[in-house]
Amino acid sequence: MHYMGIEGYQTIIAHCLQNANYMRHQLLAMGNAKVIVPQNQGPSVGFKLYDPNLVSDPNVAFDLESTCATDKEAYDFMVHNAQWHRKLFLQRGKKGLFTNWVDSIACSKYAKNNRYVYIPGEKAVFMNPNTERSHIDNFLKINY
Repeated sequence: MHYMGIEGYQTIIAHCLQNANYMRHQLLAMGNAKVIVPQNQGPSVGFKLYDPNLVSDPNVAFDLESTCATDKEAYDFMVHNAQWHRKLFLQRGKKGLFTNWVDSIACSKYAKNNRYVYIPGEKAVFMNPNTERSHIDNFLKINY
């Protein structure tokens, strides 16, 4: 920070937040992606991808998955979706963006005795000032 000064640091942070917001906006427009906390402005974006052949509304799918601590059918649905998304993640590798698989991108609603289930997903962190919108666009093209 000594060499770039406060203004340089602020510029880098602004660039990272703009990229996170761009990614969030693009995911929301896709139709088969659930942004976990859409009001989060960055620097990270947590999301779940759903098989568009099985899920027409990712918000409804995620709401169902949120009940998986008390509903076996919802749990099986969540496991199936997580396996589909994880397979896509592994096939893609580090192309476009470097994202992370997170075993607990969200938690289910609480059940009796404060039981809950971790819901896995993917996370992109935008703290690299070299990331450009073209990287995000390429990442999204790889997935679809």
